[in-house]
Amino acid sequence: MFLLGGSYLLAITLGFGLPGVFVGIVLSYAARAAIVATQITGDDWTALAARMIAERDEEET
Repeated sequence: MFLLGGSYLLAITLGFGLPGVFVGIVLSYAARAAIVATQITGDDWTALAARMIAERDEEET
């Protein structure tokens, strides 16, 4: 929703037109990258991934 909303805000509401759409797209990707970076650095995702892989390996054998 950030992609559409940000692009609309910049392009139509603020009057930047097509460059506003491009900036909205870049901001959307930056926000997504920030969310992923927060998840990777903040949570113990490596332990969860290792546990899920071990469970999958047990099911296959």
